[in-house]
Amino acid sequence: MVTVAAPQPLTPEYGYASYHYAPQYQEPAFMPYYVSPVQSVPYYSTAYPNNSYPSPPIQTSYSPQYMYQQNSPPIPQQTVSHDKILSGAPKENCLVAKGRKVHVDHRTMTMEQLQPFLIPFKMTNAELETNAYPMFREGSRTASIAETTYTLNKKMFLDDFDMKRTCSRCQKEFKLRPDGTMVREKDICRYHHRGTNRNGKRDTFQKRYTCCNEEYNSTPGCKFSDVHVFDQLFKKELATFYATPRPTSANDPRSNKAYALDCEMVYTVAGPALARLTMVDMYKNMVLDLFIKPPTEVLDPNTEFSGLTMETINNAKDTMASCHQKLFKFVNSETILIGHSLESDLKAMRIVHTNVIDTAILFRSSGDFKVALKNLSAKLLHKNIQGDNEDAVGHDSLEDAGTCVDLIFYGLKNPESVVIRK
Repeated sequence: MVTVAAPQPLTPEYGYASYHYAPQYQEPAFMPYYVSPVQSVPYYSTAYPNNSYPSPPIQTSYSPQYMYQQNSPPIPQQTVSHDKILSGAPKENCLVAKGRKVHVDHRTMTMEQLQPFLIPFKMTNAELETNAYPMFREGSRTASIAETTYTLNKKMFLDDFDMKRTCSRCQKEFKLRPDGTMVREKDICRYHHRGTNRNGKRDTFQKRYTCCNEEYNSTPGCKFSDVHVFDQLFKKELATFYATPRPTSANDPRSNKAYALDCEMVYTVAGPALARLTMVDMYKNMVLDLFIKPPTEVLDPNTEFSGLTMETINNAKDTMASCHQKLFKFVNSETILIGHSLESDLKAMRIVHTNVIDTAILFRSSGDFKVALKNLSAKLLHKNIQGDNEDAVGHDSLEDAGTCVDLIFYGLKNPESVVIRK
């Protein structure tokens, strides 16, 4: 049998609020925007016993609740709302609109509309010279390429009889045979195929290779090759450069175009050689994608970085001459060419061109160093390219050229991020 205590009587001593009524409403002496109450709404105040919460509330008072409305002065007809300003053209003399940063979607422009925005990004002749772009001196038919900090202590252009070379991978010096062929020997070249990464600070600072995580300069290399490779060229190659053709007329359609291009090179017995050329327009449509067969023996297709194999190279249909012919159908001396460290591509193509936008120069680091395309893409575009995982096989020249286009539009939208040349 269960015994239930009887509820306590409803008296104030058990914590119930005393019965009371709300005071009558009195109109204030001055309320300019007061509106008389329109309808009474029942309003009940409630109370809970101190020793029985959460018992059902007890109605203890009743009062009418009045509705008020605060009137505002009349709105002028010329007033424009903030939302309307943001969504469309602002009114004249509108303070909110003054100084407002308006973004223009450059991607929707025609090429004729876009070209004036690209001109401030072009490199000056002094920059072309400093960054080792191939140039023609006045009255000379032979291209000249300036020395850089990278080439200062390294002979980049050799005489015909000079058979000494420096391996681009292991940095060892070696010689070609007297007939110009390469000496092959098992595991003759041992090298690290990736760059370095810096970890730690101060006392814990370490510089390690990203390919094997070994400490910098602690091991001779983690990868082996049966042949050395090199970047040096014969001096006679400087006489094989062509200038992009001049406009045929004032209405030459090539003059108002801009293209981004990227090249893939392979190592040959005559130095680095062009093996693939990919060019896209400013809407990332592919214009050219050519596979070129080098004229000399290929030592290494550099698959890990070029994405090319010996089979691809042997099946290539184009030569340097046909590459020039097809390229010049779209490009003349006034066409803007865009690329990342484009001087390397122009050297491989044996072309002299001065209307250039170089994203490696446009987005230089605070220390005035070039930033890798992969790093720029990750930092500015939040897009990963040139994957270093085991499944990634080389760079994709189409992807790299398209990334250069994206960087240009990023610079147009964020002009504070680029170095504007006078």
